[in-house]
Amino acid sequence: MSIRRQLALCIGLLMLLIMSGNLVINVLQLQSNYEQQLKARADETATTLALSMSHSALLEDDAALRSMVDVVFDRGHFAQIRFDYLDSDRSVVRDAEQDLAPNVPRWFKNAMKLSAGAARAHVSQGWQQLGYLTVTLHPGAMYLQLSAIVALGAGRNSLVWTDVICGGVRLKIVTALAAATPEAGVNSGRQVGS
Repeated sequence: MSIRRQLALCIGLLMLLIMSGNLVINVLQLQSNYEQQLKARADETATTLALSMSHSALLEDDAALRSMVDVVFDRGHFAQIRFDYLDSDRSVVRDAEQDLAPNVPRWFKNAMKLSAGAARAHVSQGWQQLGYLTVTLHPGAMYLQLSAIVALGAGRNSLVWTDVICGGVRLKIVTALAAATPEAGVNSGRQVGS
């Protein structure tokens, strides 16, 4: 193997290594950011919904509580929203029945464990505690985004690897063409520029 081929192969492998490392670092940072977003969104939802539920919880109006939970639940990617009365074993619960990321492979979800954002808020009217609201977000939407980014990065890396392989072939073709053509300085007897 000539020095040119070895150099092209080493440069290509180095680029592939750098891009793969960059992909891993970006995915780990995104995973951390997505978990923080899930937690922040769960906190915001729990606080806002707890404030909205206080009057209905005081009246123990389960229908009104359920409608509030349903409205919020239908607008987001939640795994569960649960309100538990403080003085009884009654509760108002809405659970997700389906996987929100069915197209993401199980092995990817196992490799990229995202902790679901969860938050708990007190529902109270004045000084009187009425119950607890627990909000758990479903990480399915984040898995979809993360898997798309990984697929894009892996595709980019495979293009670099293909370019390394094809680069060796191109180098061979260019070398063969350069050997087959006459010197560039010889111009078949014509003078240029006069």
